[in-house]
Amino acid sequence: MIDDALERATRLVARMAAENRLLRAENRKLRRLAINRGRGRTLSYALADARAMLTWRWSGLSISRRACESYGMPARRWEWARALLLAARVLDVATNDVASGYDDIDHAVAAIERTAERMAQAGDISGLLMRRRRYVASGAASGAASD
Repeated sequence: MIDDALERATRLVARMAAENRLLRAENRKLRRLAINRGRGRTLSYALADARAMLTWRWSGLSISRRACESYGMPARRWEWARALLLAARVLDVATNDVASGYDDIDHAVAAIERTAERMAQAGDISGLLMRRRRYVASGAASGAASD
């Protein structure tokens, strides 16, 4: 009885170890893909975060940097998502809100997906780089001397 249970447990551990090795190898291959490295990863995160921002906006929440930070989105990821929204012309800079031409969320999400797909195919995210917000952090993190 105990020998059977021990044998089953040993087989289960061996099978799970083999599955783990396969998954780790697959994960290594996926990390090497261009879409999951460097700029491709930045673009995919920006797309996911821009979708989240649109969802929050259509839910009646603010999509300002501070508001998004309170929802759990880091400031740098907010910058990339905002840049994608600006590149897709979904966000109006003057009002810092969704542009007037987008009455429903599906139309806005389709616009950012088209823009992200175009950038991915071109392999160029300079449209996002140009639209990133530049701000100076205050305090010791900005490198100011504190004498």
